[in-house]
Amino acid sequence: MQVVSRSARAAVNADAGDSEIRDAAYADGKLCYAIDFSGNSYLLDNNLNQLEELLSPRQFFRVNRQLLVNIESIKKIHTWLGGRLKLELSLPAQADTVVSRERVSGFKDWLG
Repeated sequence: MQVVSRSARAAVNADAGDSEIRDAAYADGKLCYAIDFSGNSYLLDNNLNQLEELLSPRQFFRVNRQLLVNIESIKKIHTWLGGRLKLELSLPAQADTVVSRERVSGFKDWLG
C-alpha cells in the first residue's frame, strides 16, 4: 500500500512557468480554478475530486459540488435556508458559497 502525503498547496501552470499555490483560497467550476489570497486566478489541471484527495483535509473542505474552501479564507458563517450555512469568504467566489445540507455536519466538525 502506498501512502500519499496530503499538502496545503497545489501545483499550477502559471504564464511565467510552473508555480505552487500555498495559500489557495478556493477552487470552483467544471474548469477548475484556484484563487490565491492576492486575487490571482489559476487554471488547474486537476478536478475538484482530485484536489480534495491531494490537499490537506485540515486546511481544505469541500462545501458543495462546486467549491473547495481553505479554512483561512472564511470570514463569516451565516445560517441559511433549510439548515444550510452560507459562507462569506475573503475573496469573491464565482460559485455558490452555501454549504450543502449533506455536508453541514462534517463542516461543523471540521471547524472544531
